[in-house]
Amino acid sequence: MDLHKVDGIVQDYVDRKYFPSAVLSVFDPGGILHTLAFGEATEDTWYDLASVTKIVCTTLILFEMEKGHLRLDSPVLDLLPKGKAQKQTIERLQGVTVENVMTHQSGLVAWYPF
Repeated sequence: MDLHKVDGIVQDYVDRKYFPSAVLSVFDPGGILHTLAFGEATEDTWYDLASVTKIVCTTLILFEMEKGHLRLDSPVLDLLPKGKAQKQTIERLQGVTVENVMTHQSGLVAWYPF
């Protein structure tokens, strides 16, 4: 598989000004196979995807609940990689559960200027 074919597709959309920047990552269960940033972005640029992720996240959460890996009352902080969350993230997520996040009752701001 030529992982670089998709680079041209994304670059074409940036050139057409569909969006000013993008970060592309191709991965499989073993990890990241290819990453490239376009426009003003870097490989570490964060994007606010808003509602785009709801269907994927909800499906993954339901799969994990079915396997017994988490419950609605699971604290979100317990699910993050240890030592990776910044102090502000830890403060914001204190006491927040999976159910709080899924029902928009986490107390997190609806939009954050990344």
